[in-house]
Amino acid sequence: MSDSRPPPSGLLERRWSALLASITASLLAVSTAVAVAAGPWLVSPDSAMFQHGGWYVSRGAVPYVDFWDLKPPLVYAVTAALAVAAGGDVLVLHALSVLVAAAAVLASVALVGRLAHDLTGDGAAAFAAGLTILVVPATYGFPPFGIRPKYLALCFGVWSLFLAVRDRPAPSGAAAALGAGFHQQGAGIAALVVAIAASWTGRGGVVRAVGGGLLVAVAVVLPFALADALVPLFVETVLAPAATARRYTLPGRVLDIALELGYGTVVIPVAVYGWFRPNDRRVGAAVAADGGSSASAWWVPVGGALYGSVALFVDLEGSLDMILWLPFLALGVGSLVASLRPTRRVALLCVLGLLVVSGPAWDLAPDPPLRAELENARERHDVADFGHVPDRPSGVPDVRTVYWEKRKPDTCHYRLSEKERVWVHETGGDFRDARCGEWPGKGPPSIGEFGVLIGLS
Repeated sequence: MSDSRPPPSGLLERRWSALLASITASLLAVSTAVAVAAGPWLVSPDSAMFQHGGWYVSRGAVPYVDFWDLKPPLVYAVTAALAVAAGGDVLVLHALSVLVAAAAVLASVALVGRLAHDLTGDGAAAFAAGLTILVVPATYGFPPFGIRPKYLALCFGVWSLFLAVRDRPAPSGAAAALGAGFHQQGAGIAALVVAIAASWTGRGGVVRAVGGGLLVAVAVVLPFALADALVPLFVETVLAPAATARRYTLPGRVLDIALELGYGTVVIPVAVYGWFRPNDRRVGAAVAADGGSSASAWWVPVGGALYGSVALFVDLEGSLDMILWLPFLALGVGSLVASLRPTRRVALLCVLGLLVVSGPAWDLAPDPPLRAELENARERHDVADFGHVPDRPSGVPDVRTVYWEKRKPDTCHYRLSEKERVWVHETGGDFRDARCGEWPGKGPPSIGEFGVLIGLS
């Protein structure tokens, strides 16, 4: 069949990348200006933990031993390097952390656009895919408050997919492992990268992709082996997240997704339609490094279904927990745009623009339309996140105070998030412990004890 899509032309085809970068940079600049005006050098509690942990590591601390955390270790490698670059000045460290977070968002949006262009050959589709990432205000609204590993997991995850569809299995495997080293959810993209490598070159591609990932994994784990901290690494980044997943009802979780995404929720059905819309255009063809094309990009709906399931069934605290779902939704939206006639694609691009502009109103306006109705419906399906959450011990300073005053706490429990307190309670720990990371109980759990701990039996 002949390709009935309009020939690539116009401003978007020529300048989509520059326009996308300008919009992303402008949103980051505005959110940073608002944050600074609200309170110079505000830092979120999570970011304060990541930045203090990096500063602490630069002073000889061992993650998961001298301080407790659920996240994989690469974020502390980054913040430790930034702390060294800052000369130990935590104000400079915060500024550098904000810059790294913003750069990760800029790179992620650009890579999603480039990947969409590779998959469709269409500038408007690439622009639409990038805009879809920005429909969620947290992607550009949180970087001014400090570094978060999910931004880097997104950046390296999309980079790994970009490399994978260009038939570069070893570097794509390495990039995917880096993404998983920032957040556990990155493991899903790592599995997709291996599958894409298999579809390109079979067993040889799988070996190279897995080999690239293993090299990164060894480099990440080796320092913990040398520090005799492999058990704390496993206990806190694997066992503890599984044991502290939040309880939910399925209708309640669906409403949580809608409340977190706000008006941006409409991109979900649009993206799903884009994944499966039949057409005779060049949608879903991946561009190889030599300019050839692969088979249909089956991995886009597979990845979308995978990360949609994570949002529904695993854990959801906020919109950033869906950040690795966004690239697959974005590619679905881009695929749909590439298949539309000019008038319809302009209409869809306008809708995306409105969603980007109106996104902050969902969280900041006093009573945005539909929010109260969704919240009321959510209350009818509400369950407690955890069975019991101990109170914060008295006299423990806020982690932001610990960060700004460059304290070296006497206890390894000083972030004291809900999950941290639940873990300490469920495993019989003590908030006054100087060292963390021990096996719960008297030693490694048996298979049955492990099942009980994570709620499987």
